[in-house]
Amino acid sequence: MVRLIFMAVPFNSMSGSSVITRVGRKGVVVISKKLRDAVGLEEGSYVIMEVRGGGILLKPFTVKRVKLGGRVSEIVAEYKRGELELEG
Repeated sequence: MVRLIFMAVPFNSMSGSSVITRVGRKGVVVISKKLRDAVGLEEGSYVIMEVRGGGILLKPFTVKRVKLGGRVSEIVAEYKRGELELEG
């Protein structure tokens, strides 16, 4: 019986540090701590994935929170008025 052992092997590319890893069940890919730390990713972080140049580009994404203050009810009412106008 032949047993295959997969290891992440770091190597340098033109864009900096790279790591070889494999895709697991359900498409799960483990990002090494070194790479996560380099771009500030932590558990629960959002990322953007793009198909680019025959590969997948993964970039950190920052969710921007917007303070609406007391305007929430005003915005909802305006939205409902717009829906009623479209139906009417």
